[in-house]
Amino acid sequence: MASYHLFHCARVWTLFLITISFPLFAKCRRFEVYNRTSTPATVCSIVDADVTIVVTAMDGDRELISISVTSNSSDIHAFGSCGHYIMLGWPDDIHWHITNRDPYIDFSVLFTPNNVFGDIAPSAKVMTFESPRKAIVGEDRSYKCSAKNVDYYQRNSSENITFSVTVIVKYVQVQLVNVMNGTFSAPGPECNQTELPPVTPTVPSAPGPHFWRRWLKVIIPVIACITCVVICLVVWYYFRRRRRPQVWLRRYSERLV
Repeated sequence: MASYHLFHCARVWTLFLITISFPLFAKCRRFEVYNRTSTPATVCSIVDADVTIVVTAMDGDRELISISVTSNSSDIHAFGSCGHYIMLGWPDDIHWHITNRDPYIDFSVLFTPNNVFGDIAPSAKVMTFESPRKAIVGEDRSYKCSAKNVDYYQRNSSENITFSVTVIVKYVQVQLVNVMNGTFSAPGPECNQTELPPVTPTVPSAPGPHFWRRWLKVIIPVIACITCVVICLVVWYYFRRRRRPQVWLRRYSERLV
């Protein structure tokens, strides 16, 4: 009975560890609004997504990337970024930062729309540019486009705002390779009215601690769960082995009687 209770408690503890580890995978984080006028702002963080492209183009083909951003609001000014870092934008010069992590290169493109999230919303604005690398057949490309970094301020805070970010990567002389299409909604509880001073972002030139921090959030819960399961199996096996001689002696004594 002791081994059964111990094994049951260990199983419950393992399920508990697995349950509490899921919030660690959440990627929603709060970012500051770069508000040059320091007016009241509605700050919302939106979840991000990754896109991986397997290159099927011919060697040397030019790589073209298109990004379109759509808002359903006609009363909003937004800042956009694509990649690991926030780039400063004010609505007539949104600066997109694209990151290719393996091998690690980064490049940025200045997107200059005409009041992209102002009077013309909710129509989409599309940007197409050429990356600094040429296509290599069979190479995996991993791009990160972070919609969570699209922070905005809004004069009508009661309006439910939705951003749609679409990334299309294609190569000259070939058809579309892969598409990342995601719609990210800013939840109401995550929004708050606040006043923020102007902030100047910094962009490191190499992968920072965010890369390792992301993997540690995955590795640590997995190691903890595996360790707990192994300990439970060892304890269960130990108690089972201890009971075997007693059962054998009892049966042997019954035969003698």
